[in-house]
Amino acid sequence: MLIEKAATMKTVHRRALGPGVDHVPRQFWALLDYCGMAGRICPAPQAWHRMWQLLDARATDRKPSPPPAPDEPENSLKWALVDHLLWADQLGMFGEVEQYLRELTPDQWAMAS
Repeated sequence: MLIEKAATMKTVHRRALGPGVDHVPRQFWALLDYCGMAGRICPAPQAWHRMWQLLDARATDRKPSPPPAPDEPENSLKWALVDHLLWADQLGMFGEVEQYLRELTPDQWAMAS
């Protein structure tokens, strides 16, 4: 079952990561809700790779794992997006990534089947 609501993901993620996840801003959870609306799961592979490149260009001491393959289960894709958004927050790039995601067109999203 696809976890679509950020509140549910926040609870599950807190269990997985511990209380450190509490530092993320309210905008993080709002963006996660946006990314799950209208059947969206995550950015489509090309759009996600572009987002990853934005993050990777700013990274100095740690590298993210590449976005998962498009044939991964929907929950895996959603959790990978959470990880990339958390990484963007750690890099101080959350605002840039949020703007990028909100400007994607419908055809630039992987959709729930």
